[in-house]
Amino acid sequence: MDFELTSEQQQVEQEIYVHLEELVTPELLEELAVYPEGGSVEDAPLSNQLIRQLGREGWLGIGWLKEYGGQGRSAIEQYMVMDAALGYYGIPIPKKYRNYYRSCSIQRQQDW
Repeated sequence: MDFELTSEQQQVEQEIYVHLEELVTPELLEELAVYPEGGSVEDAPLSNQLIRQLGREGWLGIGWLKEYGGQGRSAIEQYMVMDAALGYYGIPIPKKYRNYYRSCSIQRQQDW
């Protein structure tokens, strides 16, 4: 079995880390230290702006089916984005995005 990422997956991984490095400012990190799980638009405006931007740019739905507004990429690519955002940078991705992704993944498995 080959567990290496494909060249396309490596490119996506590099892209998201470079992009997040540009977007995650010291001010955002300070906000996340106070509101690590996010907050209201008033309490945590920077993290809310970042989440909206990632959504507009298609990063949050990278693994969603195209008919639901996603890019139709693999679960691995979706995981890489969530791992970079949540795991590495600590960006609080709203549950609705994580739950929606899970439901799409379950549907894909049923279709296989």
